[in-house]
Amino acid sequence: MIGKKHLRDVRAGLLEECARAGLDPMRWFDAQIGKLELSRSPNETEIETLKLIRDGLQSKPSAGKRKRTRPRSRSAR
Repeated sequence: MIGKKHLRDVRAGLLEECARAGLDPMRWFDAQIGKLELSRSPNETEIETLKLIRDGLQSKPSAGKRKRTRPRSRSAR
């Protein structure tokens, strides 16, 4: 979770915004990373952040964890 939002909600929101703007998210992130890398004093933190977001959008959503259940106690016979 990121704050009160789940990662799947953040991912869906980003993809929706890119679709609304008519952008291909992967191309846009690659272009932004390229611009930062070519700048006079590239900020490594910004570059790494954009790479992490780009990679997060490319990855498939996880299936989620199964809810753990308490083992049943054996009843006395």
